[in-house]
Amino acid sequence: MGSPAVPGRRRETYVGSPGFFLLNQACLAVNTAFDSVCFLVGSAVSYSTWRDVDVRIILPNDRFAELFPGLNGNPRVHPLWSLVCSSTSLWLGQATGLPVDFQVQSQAKASFYQGQPRVPLGLFPTGGDGRGGDAG
Repeated sequence: MGSPAVPGRRRETYVGSPGFFLLNQACLAVNTAFDSVCFLVGSAVSYSTWRDVDVRIILPNDRFAELFPGLNGNPRVHPLWSLVCSSTSLWLGQATGLPVDFQVQSQAKASFYQGQPRVPLGLFPTGGDGRGGDAG
């Protein structure tokens, strides 16, 4: 699968800058559209030799079922789910220059991967002045 993370080295992700910055900026729009939060998962979180950048947005089960009715079993054969995931992957890839694999997941599906590292994306806490922190 690639080179594992260097022991003793604390790193949130192996996606370099400015790619990681651009990914956060782009995921802000995705987060807003879905009213949820994107996460970086997979090899780019754990390996320096990642193949692609796995981005997942996790929706409550009822919201997922509302958006993708009848999606049971293999979601790749659901036309709307496939279109949303592939078009968002392409858009995020164009916006960042990264090979992005975007998927929408239900909370139930995401819980299957509980314990695996997830890095939240598109969250920029700011104060009133836009510089971050409290404007105080």
